[in-house]
Amino acid sequence: MMTFNRKPCKNYVLEIENDSRGEYIDVSPSDLS
Repeated sequence: MMTFNRKPCKNYVLEIENDSRGEYIDVSPSDLS
């Protein structure tokens, strides 16, 4: 998992261990799969 260096979204921040992109996610949970 990559280190998160970006500024987190104030509304929704997820750390997804299985997400190789290692990105901050600022979408609704229903969009995550």
